[in-house]
Amino acid sequence: GSTINVVPNVSNAGPTKSKNTQWQISEIVVQPGSTIPVASNLPAAPCVYYISTGPGVSCTTPLPPNSTGSSVFAVGPTILPVKVITVVGDYPVGTRLCYALSVKSRAASIPFAAADDFWANSTPVCTIVGKKPKVQIWAGDLSTQGLVQTINTVKMVAGAQTTFGSWSEYGIFANNSISGMGAGSAFAGAGMINATTIKSSTLSFSNSINPTCVTSFIGCYKMTRKIPDVAASFPGSGTAIGPAVAPDDLLVAPGVFVGTRSGNLTLNSSNLKPGKSIILKITGTVTISGNQTYNPDNNGAKYTNGSQLPQLVIIANKIVINDTVTNVDAWLVATGLNSVVETCNTGSPTYVLSSAPSDLRLTSTKCDKPLVVNGPVMATQLWLRRTAGSGTGAASGDPAEVFNLRADTYLWAMARAVSNGHIQTVHTTELPPRF
Repeated sequence: GSTINVVPNVSNAGPTKSKNTQWQISEIVVQPGSTIPVASNLPAAPCVYYISTGPGVSCTTPLPPNSTGSSVFAVGPTILPVKVITVVGDYPVGTRLCYALSVKSRAASIPFAAADDFWANSTPVCTIVGKKPKVQIWAGDLSTQGLVQTINTVKMVAGAQTTFGSWSEYGIFANNSISGMGAGSAFAGAGMINATTIKSSTLSFSNSINPTCVTSFIGCYKMTRKIPDVAASFPGSGTAIGPAVAPDDLLVAPGVFVGTRSGNLTLNSSNLKPGKSIILKITGTVTISGNQTYNPDNNGAKYTNGSQLPQLVIIANKIVINDTVTNVDAWLVATGLNSVVETCNTGSPTYVLSSAPSDLRLTSTKCDKPLVVNGPVMATQLWLRRTAGSGTGAASGDPAEVFNLRADTYLWAMARAVSNGHIQTVHTTELPPRF
């Protein structure tokens, strides 16, 4: 969907102006992993030469009138009075879209018969097709006291201009601005055809920290919501645990286990069995090194009571998920000095990757596995590092991360609350129905 402007130019190094010289622009598509052609002087037509350089290379001449012509070139540089304006098509990430300029004859010193048969072909100048990863929030809202900022992708898919982007199934609440991200499942499925700001913002509520309402933003309110003190619901020092554990191994039978550690913790792969509630209160960084899952069907007997549901609650200063992990069934609650959740361990000592060493920055092949988190996520800073998804065609909206607030979270919390107390009605007034 991006636009490329190509401005061709020719440099005449000879002592006089050229004779009338043919020129041609070629559009070359180099598939990921293929080699970009180099400059050449050959009698073959430009596209014949460029295609012959190896597999995964295609070449076309852009549509007239801006693709071919003839000119007399004065000594020195000449910018051709044409521009090729191209809208990038729906290519896989890593594809190179290149342009080259060829002229014939290429030199007056060659015998005219030979000169008329030879093309001078430039080295192609290329741009690389990248991707804009997406995030989806299922069965819940996105709330922040800061801003929400994502980037959409607009493509022609199946003959229609379609917008793909990140979205929340329900509402988005922000004290600052909301840009790019859709509410109310705006970009779900195969994207939104002919998207507009209003269509994608029907459940967006933004204040932009302005004392007066601003017409360019929806809503006008001040949110003072704070991250709840989840750890306070599990008082006491708990049981000290080692530097690396698998959560299911912390309990032999169903029950509640509160584990604490002063320092860092690594969570190995675990499938939490029915009836186990594992609460981890860690002062340092928790690194999730393997998939965390819940037993899906109570060992085949199906779940019939909220108390049977397993649940893993991780409370730490920082929570980092390794790049090989694709599923995390857990609460991710980041509190303390950093209060960070990072969806892929980049190895960078800083959170801002633009200032990290080049080998630590993200690429389309780094952190490229999709991640699903089933459970609530609470943090001061949420760093989305996955680069999966965002493919071609209808897969253009595939997410890199999915945060899913499943019903088992509510059912487990309700079962725990009922077991710890009671609800008493002290006064009831019946009122007529409101039509």
